[in-house]
Amino acid sequence: MSSSSSEVESMIFQLHDISAITFGNFILKSGISSPIHIDLHLIHLYPNLLRLVTNTFISTLPSSISYDVICSVPYTALSIATIISYTCSVPMFMRRKEVNDYGNSKLIEGCYKIKDACLLVDDLVTSGMSILETAAPLRTSGLKVIDAVALIDRQQGAEENLKKNGIRLHTMLELTDFVKVLKNKKSISDETAAMVIKFFEENKNVYNATPLNAIDRKFADIGNTVTMQYEGGIFRILEWADIVNCHIISGRGTVDALKSKGLPRGRGLLLLAEMSSADNFAKGDYTAAAVKIAEEHSEFVIGFISANPASWPGSRIYSCNPRSSAV
Repeated sequence: MSSSSSEVESMIFQLHDISAITFGNFILKSGISSPIHIDLHLIHLYPNLLRLVTNTFISTLPSSISYDVICSVPYTALSIATIISYTCSVPMFMRRKEVNDYGNSKLIEGCYKIKDACLLVDDLVTSGMSILETAAPLRTSGLKVIDAVALIDRQQGAEENLKKNGIRLHTMLELTDFVKVLKNKKSISDETAAMVIKFFEENKNVYNATPLNAIDRKFADIGNTVTMQYEGGIFRILEWADIVNCHIISGRGTVDALKSKGLPRGRGLLLLAEMSSADNFAKGDYTAAAVKIAEEHSEFVIGFISANPASWPGSRIYSCNPRSSAV
């Protein structure tokens, strides 16, 4: 714990009292059964607690951090970042989860300068993927993202994952801090504390999965719709599919939308450049456009679905024949 003991303990007890931290048997988004559940949305219902959290954030920011602007990881930490911005007189902008197909269609709302150092603010980190997902479009827009701060670290690989991507993580609390304080004050039993600690030890790197999964989904709609199809619905494709594919009939917006979600998670995309069916339109200028888009998004597009990849001189990326599963 990096803040004063009294502030931290007060915050821990208040979070426990409002059931923002609960103990039992819970199924996490990943499908893992967990003995602890965290719901920090509840902070917004308690202004005094929100003030305590934000003030503690500000007082514990390492002096080594240098930043010009602040950005919240959407969306729970938005109120925390807003108060930090107001209190410290540092500009803040917002990164949307999705790009609207109306209005200004911006992924990043607010003013900033190229090469500005941006401090990311999050409430809870597990694997660090939400921070990476936020950092990717900011870096693409010319911002420097070197540091991120968070209220709670679930201790499941975030610090290591972010470090590999050039981001230093600074957290106010680790979940083991909660367990120790609540155990010492007899707010939870020794058995519950032991069970939670064991869970942390057994699931430190649970999000570093190695098998690759691909789905022949062929996204084709406009950006906002594709985003919802990719990360939402009953299948939640973004959560488990390492490789997806798409048509470019709707233009670059489809690839941009998939990239904004998939790239931070290490996902890849195949573009449908040619088809094997009779009288199809995926040829000539269409195929050339697919190649150009792939070159513009080479960090995300890993290859093509094509009927005759051998005819493409200088092709250097993965290609798949649409009539079979052969590579």
